[in-house]
Amino acid sequence: MALSLFIGAGLSHAEILPGPLVDADWLEKNANKITLLDVRADVNSFSKRSKGGSPVNPCGAGVKGKDAEPVAGHIPDAILVRWSLLTTQQAVAGQKTDGWLPVLEDFERLMQKSGVNDGQPIVIAYKGEKAIETAMAARLYYTLKYYGHDQVAILDGGTAAWIQSGRKVKFGRSRGGRGNFTAKPGRTDMVAAMDDVKTLSESGKGQLLDIREPAGYLGVARKIADVESKWHGHIPGARNVPMTLLSNDVGPAAFLFDNDTLQQSLTLMGASTDTPTTVYCNSGLMASVGWFVLSELLGNTSVRLYDGSMQEWALSKMPLAAMNHD
Repeated sequence: MALSLFIGAGLSHAEILPGPLVDADWLEKNANKITLLDVRADVNSFSKRSKGGSPVNPCGAGVKGKDAEPVAGHIPDAILVRWSLLTTQQAVAGQKTDGWLPVLEDFERLMQKSGVNDGQPIVIAYKGEKAIETAMAARLYYTLKYYGHDQVAILDGGTAAWIQSGRKVKFGRSRGGRGNFTAKPGRTDMVAAMDDVKTLSESGKGQLLDIREPAGYLGVARKIADVESKWHGHIPGARNVPMTLLSNDVGPAAFLFDNDTLQQSLTLMGASTDTPTTVYCNSGLMASVGWFVLSELLGNTSVRLYDGSMQEWALSKMPLAAMNHD
């Protein structure tokens, strides 16, 4: 769905961004008014040409021909943000766990290094081949909002959508100057701690959503290294709304932007779109998509992300629900 906005000469930064999602047309017209960040785990693809690469089309990685455009390079003026720098570690039950929100000073330093200035609108791009990359964008969006920067949007479909629209990319390193971004104290109402989730699970007062795929939710997933020998299911009382119901898992990997479709999908999964909600996954990454859809697209003003998610819950030997095994 195309987004459009008339930009008048006297509009403030707050009025530049049309909403939480923008498309390639809007970005091209407004590139000089925003800071463009590109968050990736595969950092080499940002600067180097692909040797065959993955196609940007819904037919899958084996397709070749004129429609098979590899996702390599970056949108002009994009600044690379390494995914590995966006989270931190914490010890849980004597084990190191990844995926936690970065501490204020580290995030402030990262955003300054990425050329982000206070009050400057930000658009977040991502590689756009898989749904997990939409989660990286949603997590950066969430972290910016958590630390007080509200003028932020995501390029729906990421760099893959930019390429598919026929626009050119660049190669080489990003060339951004240093910004003056100042992180504000974290918004605690955006985060749920384990005690909050325990209370919610026991009382049933509120909604708890598990954003993992059904195999993890049901407790039939394979083990995940460095967390526990086996996942046993989900937090009691949680309903399952898999991330892939909220964002596409084929290129361009985009959010299901039609709000009516999102409403119907959540309703069919037994979830409410306006109830106070806490979302979680394995380590908080996929849950960022659930938070983004409910809070930013559907307008639920009371959505929290359980930062510790299943890794903290399971390692802390908290109760779990799963399929019965004889």
